[in-house]
Amino acid sequence: MKVDIFFDTICPWCRIGKNHLIQAIETWKGDKVDVRFRAFLLDASVPTEGRDYSLVIDQFGGKARVDTMFAQVCKIGEVCGLNFHFDRIKKMPNTMLSHRLIKLAPKERKSAVIELISKAYFEDGLDIGRMDTLLEIADRAELNQAEMKKQLLSQEGIAEIHEDVTLAQKVGIRSIPYFIINDRYSLQNPQSADSFLEAFERIKEKQFS
Repeated sequence: MKVDIFFDTICPWCRIGKNHLIQAIETWKGDKVDVRFRAFLLDASVPTEGRDYSLVIDQFGGKARVDTMFAQVCKIGEVCGLNFHFDRIKKMPNTMLSHRLIKLAPKERKSAVIELISKAYFEDGLDIGRMDTLLEIADRAELNQAEMKKQLLSQEGIAEIHEDVTLAQKVGIRSIPYFIINDRYSLQNPQSADSFLEAFERIKEKQFS
């Protein structure tokens, strides 16, 4: 079974959705699940150096409204064992470089790299648009830091990200996280691991019906 997850590294719901997926896979007793992480750029207009987070808060309707949204994320995150400290975030980063690090990581390390990026941003308030931040994450993920730097300074990974973005546009994806199972069945913003398990079971039944 294949699952494509369209996500962005600054999307808190994507972190929660990925957590639900991993929990479901660990519980699932059926066929092996192959996960492909697809890049989705929530705001490609963010400059390379990032954007002041106060401007982002204004863009989303002001502090009161955003605080309500953040409180909801924190509440659900707590249930999942995920921490979010939005008060530590000072900058909205351009996420292209973080997606490139994920693309360059070996398949077996991608999930760990994504979680380390999420932790750096949502818990530590670090700027995940910076090369030095991402190289530190690469080191924690036991990747060759020098090799990762060399590749990030090149054009490697960019074409793959553009392919993901084009695919998302073709499918008509407007919000994330968005999951596509076996290239046919879509699941948007699942509420729990059970959402995946139910979908897996339905697909399994269709395969053998």
